[in-house]
Amino acid sequence: MTDTPYLAIGNEELGAPVSEGDIVAVTIDGTRHEGAVKFGDRIVDGERIKSNTIGAINLPDGRVILVAISGRLLTGVDLVRKASD
Repeated sequence: MTDTPYLAIGNEELGAPVSEGDIVAVTIDGTRHEGAVKFGDRIVDGERIKSNTIGAINLPDGRVILVAISGRLLTGVDLVRKASD
């Protein structure tokens, strides 16, 4: 049997609504990082469809950090400004 990693997140761990391009901040290892949220696509019948299921930011060192689920910020992630501002 192989172990399959998974991540479980409850509704109480989700915060404010967030959209693609919004700037968010998260502190990792004592350093505050800001970045624009990017959501992935889902593929249905071979066609890419925009989705807000998983949102992340890219750090300057190449790491990708999960910041949103289903269009809502995770606990500990702060909305700095909306993309439309």
